[in-house]
Amino acid sequence: MMTNIKISLQYDGSDYYGWQVQGRDLPEKKTLNIHSRATIQGELERVLKKIFQKDIKVTGASRTDAGTHAIGQTANFFMDGKMPIKVLMYSMNSMLPKDISISHMVKADKTFDARYDAKSKLYEYSILNQKWHAVLNRHYYWHIRTGLDWDKIKKVCDYFPGKHNFSAFESSGSPRKRQDCNIIRFEIKKKRNLYKIRIESDYFLYKMVRNIVGMLVQVGKGNIAPEHIKEVLRTGKNKVEYETAPSKGLCLIKVKY
Repeated sequence: MMTNIKISLQYDGSDYYGWQVQGRDLPEKKTLNIHSRATIQGELERVLKKIFQKDIKVTGASRTDAGTHAIGQTANFFMDGKMPIKVLMYSMNSMLPKDISISHMVKADKTFDARYDAKSKLYEYSILNQKWHAVLNRHYYWHIRTGLDWDKIKKVCDYFPGKHNFSAFESSGSPRKRQDCNIIRFEIKKKRNLYKIRIESDYFLYKMVRNIVGMLVQVGKGNIAPEHIKEVLRTGKNKVEYETAPSKGLCLIKVKY
């Protein structure tokens, strides 16, 4: 009898190509300290194969990019047998590398799908905005030395909530068939010189958050007018160049069902 298992997990994505096995982020490997453990999904499936002596596919709620982190990723898989949940969770955590950890595991309804049943996802992007670099946690934020006008950036954030066409914030190579997303939350929290941009949406396009942050930084530098962002959201088109924010500053905080 097959049992559907739902797990919550966290991981430091610094040394991985991303979530998905043989994902689209492989070209970015030159910027990462990649070791033999290629993907998060691959590591989970490797451990499950050792435990059950068979291939088991793991479905993730979000196919996070190479170098992206998570403290609230959700996934599910089907197991054959009567192994107690506590034993399975302990076994998997003992075999997984130290930068991946399962924090919760439960039996789910047979029809539950971690990816397609998700109602929304909450991401957080961190920017350290100061002249000098900080040593601790340097792998978890984008360090920008030049001053940014955060009042302008916050003004632009007010444009995002609601349903818009996010084609202009989608990187090439995306398999997504729809480009409209409903932004539920868009806010900035500050602690000293560390700024955290939180975006919750029912749907995300490929590298959408990183592209949004990249354009916001250009607004803060004075290279893009706030009104331009409003026009981009209205038309889904953009002709202004900007840098996609580095993946290391991005973290999946929570998946809601």
